[in-house]
Amino acid sequence: MLVIAALLAVVLAAPPAILSVYWIDVFTAVTIFALVALGLNVLAGRVGLVSLGQIAILALGAWIDARLSFATSLPFPVLLLVTGVLTAVIGVAVGLPALRVSGLYLALITLMLAGAIAIVLNSTNFPNGGGGFLGHTESSFGNPSIRRPSGAVGDVGYYRYTLIACALMFLLALLHVRSKPGRAWAAIRQSEPAALAAGVNITLYKLWAFALAAFMTGVAGGLLAASVGKLYTYQFTTQSSITLLAVVFMGGDLQPLGRGRGRDPEPVAPRPAQLLGTAARPADDHLRRRRPPGAGHRSPGSRAPVPARHAEARAGAVPPRPERGPAAGSRMIEVEDLTVRFGGVTPIDGMTVSFAEGACGLIGPNGAGKTTFFNVLSGFVKPVSGSVRAFGEDLLAMTFVALDVDPARKVETLSAGERRLVEVARAVVGSPRVVLLDEPAAGLPNEETEHLGAVIRRIPEQFGALVILVDHDMSLVSSCCESTAVLDFGKLIAAGTTAEVLRDENVIRAYLGTEEL
Repeated sequence: MLVIAALLAVVLAAPPAILSVYWIDVFTAVTIFALVALGLNVLAGRVGLVSLGQIAILALGAWIDARLSFATSLPFPVLLLVTGVLTAVIGVAVGLPALRVSGLYLALITLMLAGAIAIVLNSTNFPNGGGGFLGHTESSFGNPSIRRPSGAVGDVGYYRYTLIACALMFLLALLHVRSKPGRAWAAIRQSEPAALAAGVNITLYKLWAFALAAFMTGVAGGLLAASVGKLYTYQFTTQSSITLLAVVFMGGDLQPLGRGRGRDPEPVAPRPAQLLGTAARPADDHLRRRRPPGAGHRSPGSRAPVPARHAEARAGAVPPRPERGPAAGSRMIEVEDLTVRFGGVTPIDGMTVSFAEGACGLIGPNGAGKTTFFNVLSGFVKPVSGSVRAFGEDLLAMTFVALDVDPARKVETLSAGERRLVEVARAVVGSPRVVLLDEPAAGLPNEETEHLGAVIRRIPEQFGALVILVDHDMSLVSSCCESTAVLDFGKLIAAGTTAEVLRDENVIRAYLGTEEL
C-alpha cells in the first residue's frame, strides 16, 4: 500500500509540473478509462463474465450525470455517487441474462444491449441544458457545459480530482477482491457447480459483480461528462467495448492492477472440485495423457489398438486388491432402471447397478454418461425415470445442504499434483458418506498418480465413505477399486470385481480396445 500511495503522489505532482494542458487532458481521459477497464476487470477477470456493453454503461452514466448536473445543485461528489448508484441499478438489469447464459452467449447479449442503448441515445441525444425529462435542446448556441467540482474547475485541478476518485474506486475493488465476494467470484469463475455446492449464492454474487462494475463505470461516466463539458453520441461507439475488452485481457484480467503479462489462454493447473464431496478433472483434453486409445469419442462398433499396459490389465496383471464384489458388502448405493434425457440425447439409458462399501470404479468412453451419473447422485440433474437409493433412503428425494466455507490459504504456488490432493481433501473434509472423484488423475505424472492412488485407498478406511472413481487410467482404477462398473453410450455393459470387469470381452471391445487393426 505504501508503494501505491507513493506512486499516487508522484502522478499527482509530476505530470502537471512537466506537461502541457493538452497532455493533462490526455492523462485525465486515460485515468477515466482505466476506471472503466477496472469495472470490466471485475466481471471478466474475477467472475469470468465477458461483457461487451461497458461503453454503453459508460454512456448511460454520462447521461445520468449530465441530466442531474443541469437539473439539480447537488455537490459534485454526491452527484458522482448518485450517478454510480443509478447506473448500478441498470447494471443489475443488464446482468440478469448472466444468470442463464455465459461465455460467448453472454458476450453477444451484452453486445446487443449495447447496440440498443446506442440506438436510443442517437434518438434522444445527451442533456445539454434543455427542458423536459431528456434535458436536450436542438439549439447549439449558448448551451452551458456540464459543471465540474468547485475546487477543481481548471484542467490541472480536475486531473488530480479524477485521479483521486479513480484511486478510491481501485481501493473499493481491492476490498471486494480480498474479502468474501472476491473469493466467491473466484469460485464461480473456476466452476459454478463447485461454487454452488460450496454454498456460494451464485445469483447474488453475479448480480453483485455487475452492480459493482456498473457503479464504477457510472462514476467514470460522470467524470468523463465533467471532463469534456459536452457529450455527443459519437464519443461512445459499440466497437469501443470490444477494444476495452482487448485492453483488459492484454493488461491482465485476474488482478485489479493487472499482471503485466496478459491473460493465459487456458489455465494449466487443474480446476477446483466441481461438487462438494467430489473432485473434478481439468477441462483440458490435452492433459489427459494416460487415457487408453479407445477412451476417446468414437462411433459404435469402432475398435482401437490397446497398449501393453492395458493388455496386462486385461490379463489380470493388476495390483492386488481384496476381491470384494458388490455382493460381499452392504450395498450403499443402489441404482435401478435410471434414465436421463436432455432433449433428444439420452446419456443414461436404463442403468441398473449397485455400489458396495470401499472404493468402486466407474469407467467408459467419453460421452458414456459417467459425469451425468455423478450429477444425478449430487442432485444437479433430475432423471426422467428410475430410482437411486443411498443407505436405504431415496437419494432423489433428499435435500442437499452445503456449507459456505471461506478458504484461508491460497494454493496458487502448489503444483498440479498438490492442488489435486487439496481438491480431494476438500471433498472429504466434511465427512461425507459418498465421495465422487471425476478423473482426479487427469494430467498428473505417474509418480503423483501413485501418491494420489494411495490417498484414495485410505479414504474408505479413515473416513468410512464410499468412493466412486471415474478415471481413464486403468492402473489407478485397478489399484484403488475393488469393484467396477462400465458404461457405454449410456448403458451398463459390465459390473463386478475390477479384475473380472477388465477381462470382460464386452469391455475390451467397447472401451479398452483390441490388438486388431
